[in-house]
Amino acid sequence: MNIPNGIGLGHLAHHPGSQQRALVAIRLLVSRIAVVVLAAFAFLLLSSEAEAAAPDGVYTLMKISGGSLMNLGTLEIKGQTYRLNEEGQFAPFTEDEAGNITWSAGLDILPDGWKLGKSTVGKDSQGKPLIEIRYTSPRGAAEVIDAVKEK
Repeated sequence: MNIPNGIGLGHLAHHPGSQQRALVAIRLLVSRIAVVVLAAFAFLLLSSEAEAAAPDGVYTLMKISGGSLMNLGTLEIKGQTYRLNEEGQFAPFTEDEAGNITWSAGLDILPDGWKLGKSTVGKDSQGKPLIEIRYTSPRGAAEVIDAVKEK
């Protein structure tokens, strides 16, 4: 809609049909903005879900202990299943939309007395898929095992 310079919205009252045209133009603009906002929201939602999924592959399990980096073996992901150290049967795991993983068969890499906490999917500093496995030691200290995708 073209409104000549110098004419404000207050002048629309003096022009028959102008108010209706202005309202239609405003409704059209609002509906277009709503479509763009919904599309952007859907894109962000789908992007976050895609990033949250634990990609298939073999992950190296690493932990810092006493200033040293300890290798605890491997975690293999295949579909919605996992196994440790490329041995034995695969067990299912679940992952919510925020990337939180629940291991159905637990993780037997943890020594007695260690309690498994939250596991989340993300990326390491080089952009490789990373699963952070949080646990509590027998002393009550919150600690982390990093599972970095290698292959």
